[in-house]
Amino acid sequence: MDQVARLFFSRMICKEIPFRGALTIGEFYADKKRNIFVGHGLIDAYKYAEKQDWIGLVLTPNAYKQLCESDLGLIRKKSDYVEYDVPVKRKVIENSTEQRKKSREKLFAYTISRYQSIENTIMRMQQEAKNRYGDDYENKYKAKYENTLEFIRTTRLKPCPIEQEK
Repeated sequence: MDQVARLFFSRMICKEIPFRGALTIGEFYADKKRNIFVGHGLIDAYKYAEKQDWIGLVLTPNAYKQLCESDLGLIRKKSDYVEYDVPVKRKVIENSTEQRKKSREKLFAYTISRYQSIENTIMRMQQEAKNRYGDDYENKYKAKYENTLEFIRTTRLKPCPIEQEK
């Protein structure tokens, strides 16, 4: 599942489609015939995907905990994810107006910076958003692109190991 999610994420970005997501572990029930999907796994992934304020893919704390319990999974993840203070949305209500305040949460993020052209791709996406959304860009979209570029620039030259906690 992790490999499929990383491939899907990478292809979306290559096609210049902004995407954020989260991988988790947990119970999940699917009845495709009746379009019924429920379970803790679905809720956990949705919660972590929606609260990100960037273009990115993260492991939820539940997924990371499960990986730590599996030596094979931890070894494989060393080059795929980096611990990072992921920008998250935090809604604050002031004077009846909803505003977003910057906040961060330490999570393991998929290292898209390994792709050489990723920064240019994100900058093209950012320019397209500026052109498409005009005045709304500053309030609704700018932070997502700036946060993503910051992550790419911060993690580009650094090794991306997941430290084993013992």
